[in-house]
Amino acid sequence: MLKSGKVKLLLLLDEAQRLGKYTPPHHAHRVSIHLDAIHNGKIAGCPVMPAVAGLSATKRAFKDMGVSRFRDNCYVELGPLKPEAERKVIKGWLKLEGRAKGDPTPWIDAIMQKTHVWPQHVAAYAESAAIHLRATGRELTPEKLQVVLGIGEMKRIKFYKSRADGIMRRERQCIVRAMANVETDGTIYKDMVIASLQEEFSAEKTEEVFALALGNGIFDLQGDSYVILIPSMRRWFIDNYFIQRDPPNTLSSSLNSRVDFAI
Repeated sequence: MLKSGKVKLLLLLDEAQRLGKYTPPHHAHRVSIHLDAIHNGKIAGCPVMPAVAGLSATKRAFKDMGVSRFRDNCYVELGPLKPEAERKVIKGWLKLEGRAKGDPTPWIDAIMQKTHVWPQHVAAYAESAAIHLRATGRELTPEKLQVVLGIGEMKRIKFYKSRADGIMRRERQCIVRAMANVETDGTIYKDMVIASLQEEFSAEKTEEVFALALGNGIFDLQGDSYVILIPSMRRWFIDNYFIQRDPPNTLSSSLNSRVDFAI
């Protein structure tokens, strides 16, 4: 059927930033062959339209796989919603999906206090609201809102935890020590993270962990800088993994003090 040319194939690919050097070696060659075939129109008789989603490192990942050209109108960089857009999206979930009765404004305001215009968070809270409303009646009561906010919070934390998949606790602690020094604009420099990791790990392991953190979306590449996109995610990592290191010589000074006391 595909070879007849009568059927068009839509290829959907998510988390595409994991391509390239994040692709397991035994899959990389096969992926490269398929991407090259699609990119250069080598699939005869079957129109293929790829729709790819990923973090900003996706463009570089495709370059690693041999795909270097993107049409300007086919490459779209998404960021946080504008407040008015966020409000409309939440209202749509409540009224259209949840079939809510009455004025949804208090619920919208409460959810926006948690989501801060980030689409992943908006989906977590607003979808939970729609499901809960359909299951319990459509009234927008304060009691139901508190349940929804609790469910949304659990989903948000699950999202943060997923960003650390494959990164061990000690590795997370090293990354977070670098995060703690990030400026308010979210910019973080690779050498800051590398230096923190190299305090406990080899150079090879350090590069491996940094690449995994980038592929998971703890960091994102924007232009010539790395950023931590979501401030609340940075806060969660710091709250859960930050360990204050003693200043240099503190330990020896403490030991000397104990010896003097013992004498």
